[in-house]
Amino acid sequence: MKITILICFLALNVFGQYKLSDKELIQQTASKKINPNLVEKYLSSNDPDSIHAILLSISNTKDTSYYSQVIALDFSGFYHPLLFALGQLGSHAKSTEYIHDKLDDDRLPFTVRQKLLSTYGQVSDSTAGIELLDKYKFEPGMGYAIANYFLRGIDLPNSRMFLHNALMQNETTDQFEVLYALYRITPDSISYKKITEMLSSDDNEISAVVKSYALGCLRKLRMYPDNEFGLSLLDHNDWKIRAEAARTIIYNRFSSTEKINKYFNLLSDANPNVSRTAATSIRDIQFVGKEQLGYVKKSIQNALDNNDLTENTRGELFVSLCSLFPDMTPEFIDDYEGEVVSEFIYSSLYFYNSNPAWKFEFLKDRIPDATEPELLHMVPPLLALHSNFVEDEEYSKVIITLLRSNYPSTVSLIADGIDSLFIQRNASILQQVALEKSFEHFNDPNFIESVFSLVNLSKKISNDFEQSILDIIRSSKLFSVRSFAADRLGIKANEGKVIPDLDKMIEMAFEYSSALVKTSKGSFRIELMPHVAPVSVGNFCLLASKRYFDDVVYHRVVPNFVIQTGDPSGTGWGGPGYEIVSEFSTTEFNRGFVGMASAGPNTEGSQWFVMHNNYPHLNGRYTVFGEVVDGMEIVDLIDQDDKIISIELERVK
Repeated sequence: MKITILICFLALNVFGQYKLSDKELIQQTASKKINPNLVEKYLSSNDPDSIHAILLSISNTKDTSYYSQVIALDFSGFYHPLLFALGQLGSHAKSTEYIHDKLDDDRLPFTVRQKLLSTYGQVSDSTAGIELLDKYKFEPGMGYAIANYFLRGIDLPNSRMFLHNALMQNETTDQFEVLYALYRITPDSISYKKITEMLSSDDNEISAVVKSYALGCLRKLRMYPDNEFGLSLLDHNDWKIRAEAARTIIYNRFSSTEKINKYFNLLSDANPNVSRTAATSIRDIQFVGKEQLGYVKKSIQNALDNNDLTENTRGELFVSLCSLFPDMTPEFIDDYEGEVVSEFIYSSLYFYNSNPAWKFEFLKDRIPDATEPELLHMVPPLLALHSNFVEDEEYSKVIITLLRSNYPSTVSLIADGIDSLFIQRNASILQQVALEKSFEHFNDPNFIESVFSLVNLSKKISNDFEQSILDIIRSSKLFSVRSFAADRLGIKANEGKVIPDLDKMIEMAFEYSSALVKTSKGSFRIELMPHVAPVSVGNFCLLASKRYFDDVVYHRVVPNFVIQTGDPSGTGWGGPGYEIVSEFSTTEFNRGFVGMASAGPNTEGSQWFVMHNNYPHLNGRYTVFGEVVDGMEIVDLIDQDDKIISIELERVK
């Protein structure tokens, strides 16, 4: 009987989703309002593809009125998309009861139980979570359940000990799942010994992704093995492990020049992600004594003279030098300005507090000619001067001028960063500017995050003023802004989302199978996934066909996490001048998968990213629309500010 059930589940777990013939459903899902008759038509279909398509649509419209129809579906045939839909619909007693009843059937395959438990962490309350830990020993899915509770702000009592005990059961535990959960919730020090044992295992016994999370857990613990093995990880054959080790070994005291030299060798690593990580992390290393610090200073300066370093590694190394020796920052700037990219010069000033007047004048004089990317690095050190210039009229004038900027990133940074004393002293003018900027940009997709920041600023000024700003933006033509305002006001949002060229996007989504991305480092190929994210794929194809991505930089590269591009401004705040829609699906964010960046649900535009590694916390929270099927070695070499040369779309054969 158990074998029969297993075969049934595995066979029916192979499913299709959207097709071009589902155009009407895709259109209505994108508008966030599906006709109930269309829902009924799909739910009563005998076509498994149609059932899965409607489950995805219900998931993404978050229409809770369909709970009963969803749980009435054949569980064995649709357990994966069905559970995904329940998870996306959120906490609900019906979902909790439904999953609880299914978990009582011990005949279910472990993969099904894993999905049930993971979803349980998305839909049930803390009381149910505590009962879950009391009732079950560890089995696949428990780690994901604990992590999902934590992502919802629920830190279950004894969950760390529960996961530690699971970690000790080598043969019966999914090591990745447990370490992922521990990383999300931060482990207790009791797990340190076991985690280091796992790290020292042969690479044939433990995967690189597991070792990455083991190192991440040690970083959360601020601990690292002080032995030859710990040092050997800096030479690991996988660049992702070298990068993680470089970030984590900083919590080990550097008591010898040999260890310092070993670390500094990473600056010449063949992978730019490793060298930049090492250059960045140097500023956080615990060095012992003045003699060592002097040696480190000389070593950094020698490295800065190395013409083989990448611009980003040299820049981060310069910032680290200023961080370790902040009083010497003006001297270092005199020595290296012109050799180090300006953004890093400005970032280094964040650590300099010896002469606030000099720092302010240095930044103020350069603001008029600064580009938007440069201002991204100038604003934080400017804001750090709040306490020094709380009553200075010239300082206030500069900050207010920046808040009036036409750069969305600058507006956001200022609105989010000014402190309560500055707000109190400048409340009147801040009200005026916040009102002006909200009126000016509440319909501008590139200013979505800035509008959210202005609302947060308005609340700091007064609750009444926040209400005034919310009343303005609630009529925005942007669905995401209307939804944000409605949520703050505690009312129902005006329904209906309009996407320009939606019909063309849907048609293009099914016209192309893949895209060849040519970059300054080489090329990689993305296999597109219109069956799970037709609007995202169509939007990507439409923009690529217009050469929108040509010469656009990778503005954000987080080693062992993502490379991100698609913003012509190079800041992370820009886009195509419209927003599309989130298309969450059962497809998971593993290494090589391609997703849409966003500032929140339904704010996607043109920015997209490729995964360096597996990150389950993104699942169901960001849109997956493709997978790199050729050229991941190029993806691994891409550094921040590398460029896309062009993207060639390849038609379905």
